[in-house]
Amino acid sequence: MMDVLKLLQSKNRCIEKLLELSEEFLRAATPESLNSPESNLPSYETRRQAIIGAVGLFDRKINEAISLLLPSERTPELLEALRADMDRGEALLQHVLLSDEQVMSRIQGAQAD
Repeated sequence: MMDVLKLLQSKNRCIEKLLELSEEFLRAATPESLNSPESNLPSYETRRQAIIGAVGLFDRKINEAISLLLPSERTPELLEALRADMDRGEALLQHVLLSDEQVMSRIQGAQAD
């Protein structure tokens, strides 16, 4: 029962890491740095894909854990905690999407230079 909640919290931590990664990239990414041979873009993309893969893994594990929950384990308290963590994850994802838009804009701007 608590496994589902712990998995969801771990997934949210991964989403936080994704947001932090994008924010770090944006702080460091200038047109000059993106166009240089030492650009941090390949490293950013690799790390981003690894985090997205981890989020996908957590999604699969969460679905599996939910399917194994007994009806008696689906308490109102658990459902409330899950909803709160899901809402938190959704809010984080919205921030990631906004950050992704900024990253894409920055990359496109550097390519235009």
